[in-house]
Amino acid sequence: MLLADANRRLGKYAEGISQEKEALKIHERLNRTENQTLTLHILARLLYENKQLSAAAETASKSLGLLPDNGQDFKSARGTLPRQYMSLQG
Repeated sequence: MLLADANRRLGKYAEGISQEKEALKIHERLNRTENQTLTLHILARLLYENKQLSAAAETASKSLGLLPDNGQDFKSARGTLPRQYMSLQG
């Protein structure tokens, strides 16, 4: 996640997107839902900043879909997962 975010800050979106997609595969294999959510969140931001708006909205939707139905966001060392990409869906 950190390397992909560094690449995002450097404008190396393709590299960051590739890294996050690989990380997502690993988290899915390990069934780590919280990590999947965070990875999808970062991937959505990379896609958005790379002007891939449709893919960003779809990815953000997947991320939000993994959140618990009780309305509580997952917590991590980085804090509560932001919902800033909800506006991309419509």
